[in-house]
Amino acid sequence: MYRKIIFDLDGVITSESVFWDTAAVTVAEFMHQPVLSPAILREKYFYGDRLIRLVKNCGVNSNWDLVYLTLAFWETDSRGVFEAISALDMQAFDLYRAAGERLAKKTGRPPAEVKRGGPLWKEMADSFQEWFLGSTTFSEVYGLPPRGVRPGLWESEEPLVGRDSLYRTLLALKNEGISLRIGTARPLPEGVAPLRRWGVYDLFDDEGVITYNFIRRAEEQQGKTGLGKPHPYIFLKAYFGKNFPDADILAGRYEKDFSDCLVVGDAGADLFAARAMGADFAAVLTGIAGEDARPFFAENGAKYILPDITALEGIRY
Repeated sequence: MYRKIIFDLDGVITSESVFWDTAAVTVAEFMHQPVLSPAILREKYFYGDRLIRLVKNCGVNSNWDLVYLTLAFWETDSRGVFEAISALDMQAFDLYRAAGERLAKKTGRPPAEVKRGGPLWKEMADSFQEWFLGSTTFSEVYGLPPRGVRPGLWESEEPLVGRDSLYRTLLALKNEGISLRIGTARPLPEGVAPLRRWGVYDLFDDEGVITYNFIRRAEEQQGKTGLGKPHPYIFLKAYFGKNFPDADILAGRYEKDFSDCLVVGDAGADLFAARAMGADFAAVLTGIAGEDARPFFAENGAKYILPDITALEGIRY
C-alpha cells in the first residue's frame, strides 16, 4: 500500500505553459531582440515547442536550462538548435557540458564563466525569475536590484485539472491516509505560492514539500553538483522529510525499501529519478508531449500511465 505520494509540480499539478512563455521572453532578452507576445516568441525560439519536448526527453527538467541550451546552440534559427541537440543524442548532464564548451567558443569567455551554474547561467536564471515573479516580488525575494519594470507572468497560472478537481483529488487521497508530498525544481516562492492561492497547500505534508532551494543548499553544503533531477535527491528528501540529513541521503545511509511510495511525474527526468530512488512511478500525460509520451513511459517501465492526476483515485493503493 502506498503511504506516501510525491508529486512533481510542473506538467503534473501546475501548467508549464507560463514557464515556457517566460523562457521564451528571457531568450529574446539575451539575444537583444524585441520582447513580443510569448506565443510568437515560443514559435520563434523553441521550434513550435518541439525543442522543449526534445530536451525534456533528454532529462532536462529546468526552464533555466532550456534558456541556457537554446542560447548555447543557437546559430540561425530554432530548427538548427533542435537538429544540433538531436544529433548529439546526449542526456542532460552531457548536454550541459557540450553547451558550456560551445558558449566558451562563441563568447570567448573562460569556461568557468559560461558553464551551467556559472555567472552567465545565473544571470539568465535571475532574468527568468524577474520576468516570472515581476520586478517588485523578485527584488523582495532575492534581494537583487531589478533589471526593469516587469509584470509577474505567474499571476495567470492555473492548475491543469482545474481548482475544484485538484482539491477533490488531493482530499480523497489524503482521506485514504496517504501523506502527500512534493519534489519540484521550482524555487521558492513559486514552489508553494500557487498551491496556497488555490487553497490546496494544507493538504500536503509540509515536511515533505521540497523545492529547488533544498537542492541548492545541499549542493553548497555538501560540495556536490548535479543534484537536480534525474538525480533522485529531491524525491529522497521529500520521502524522508526536510530534517533528514543531506549527508545521509547522498551517502546512501537510509532504508532502501520504497514499496510504500509512489512518485507522480510527467517527464523523463521524473521517471529516471524515481527509478534511481527505487520507487514506483506514475506518469501523467499532461506534460508538453501529451499522449505522445505514452510509448516512452511504457518502454521505460512506468508502473502507471494516467491521463492526469485525477486518475490517481482509481489506483488501488
